[in-house]
Amino acid sequence: MTDPAHPHTVCRRFSAAAQTYETHAAVQTLAAEQVLALCPETPTPRRIFEAGCGTGLLTRHLLRKYPAAELVAVDVAENMIRQARHLTPARPDLHWHVADATTFRDAAPFDLIVSNCSAHWVDPIGLLFANLAALLPPGGGLAFSLMLHDTFCELHDTRLKIAPHKPPTARLPRLDDVLESLRNSGFQIRQAQAARHLQYFPGAVAFLRGIHEMGLTGGAVSQAKTPLTRQELEQLATEYDRAFKTNESDVVATYEVGYVSAVRLSPSFS
Repeated sequence: MTDPAHPHTVCRRFSAAAQTYETHAAVQTLAAEQVLALCPETPTPRRIFEAGCGTGLLTRHLLRKYPAAELVAVDVAENMIRQARHLTPARPDLHWHVADATTFRDAAPFDLIVSNCSAHWVDPIGLLFANLAALLPPGGGLAFSLMLHDTFCELHDTRLKIAPHKPPTARLPRLDDVLESLRNSGFQIRQAQAARHLQYFPGAVAFLRGIHEMGLTGGAVSQAKTPLTRQELEQLATEYDRAFKTNESDVVATYEVGYVSAVRLSPSFS
């Protein structure tokens, strides 16, 4: 990781937000459906690995689509796993682990690896892809979504206007950089696209509260070396309301989401 504190901060924020996450996760729910559409109809995978399962939004879709498959789901945030267990019907072939997808190992390979809106938290992202490649045999499939560079562009621009001396210490990746890391890790890209999803909130304060209750305010892409003061936060909310109001009350927030499917190449071709 480029920032040793980054993964721990993200983990703490998501653990704290586990019970409120799905209340605000409209875009993440849509993304899970898109990832499912990228998964193969045939041949039916026998073993599936889900990296960064969160509260199980994608997990539950996978269980319905592949009722005979063994599914291993991991997340670094213990409370996310606890909430996923609570929301997901138990099955003998469904296994939950509090674990890091960048280092996870299993006794047998997987036929399919999936992930929904979590890969962007790994920096550099190639650490994740290299380990996922090690979990797949040649020909094994990968399907995932992740947040891209222009996610919350309105918030980023407003923050730089209010406090230009306090930029976040990192930005989300661009799709081209993600695809390059995939290729360097031994994958062949099958499908890749970036999509913009707009979400509306009754004011900037509601937007900021919502992303806080999803755990999205932790880590290097959200935090500066010096936190914003209360006065700066109030100025940010006021300016956001002024600049991005779409009608008499609502403000807009942009999610840029990448959707990718790939296949693991044989080592001689990677």
